[in-house]
Amino acid sequence: MINKKALIIFLFPAIFYSQKIDNIEVKQWKLYKYYNYYLKRISENVLHNFYFKSSTNNKEIAITFDDGPLKNTDNIISLLLEQNVPATFFVVTGKLNKSNYKYYQHGLIDVGIHTHSHLDYSKLTKKEKYDDINKSIKIFNLYGFQIKYFRPAYGIIDKDIAEILRLNNLKGIIWSLDSQDWNRFRGKKLIDNIINNIDNGDIILFHDRIDISDLKKIIIKIKSKGFKIVSLKNLTRYRSKFPY
Repeated sequence: MINKKALIIFLFPAIFYSQKIDNIEVKQWKLYKYYNYYLKRISENVLHNFYFKSSTNNKEIAITFDDGPLKNTDNIISLLLEQNVPATFFVVTGKLNKSNYKYYQHGLIDVGIHTHSHLDYSKLTKKEKYDDINKSIKIFNLYGFQIKYFRPAYGIIDKDIAEILRLNNLKGIIWSLDSQDWNRFRGKKLIDNIINNIDNGDIILFHDRIDISDLKKIIIKIKSKGFKIVSLKNLTRYRSKFPY
């Protein structure tokens, strides 16, 4: 989950340039404006270690969910199975236990690491980042999950994280379309934010707290626009596009 207050503090200088911030979004990318500004400050060498959006020309997108497992996770997965929709869940490994790990035992459902306890990696040393990721890997091994994907909390990326992911053969996954369900977007506002901005190759960011009714409407509308929801594995077989 993106912590709005933390991002605003972290990117405080951006407040003084709000008019410029509103104008720097790349066409057909819908990122939260402060995160957009944050990414613009990241070097190309770091950006290119993370996957943001597929370069496919096909009307294919992938959906992802952060911050679980939560009580609502099981409801989300039931809906996805009902709609025959694949998805990737980026789990906070410290929340996994002998009961909720079973939520993900379905062929359409994939999992990725979303840190061990949702720490802000910008405040950690390289060793602390390394230890946190490796703790998560051990938990994934314990529950028999394939170790393929990693998404940092708050979307924080740097050269240390990139190096640690390479050492562990993990693909760093970000997103290109932020639903902003974490930012009190609900109902029509949430649905329109997705449907009006969706584009070929998008990786959509949702969270496990999303309202099931909203999610169902979004899925139906995505399909009605001619888009196919595919697995992250399928989408990432193409090279990544980058925001800058």
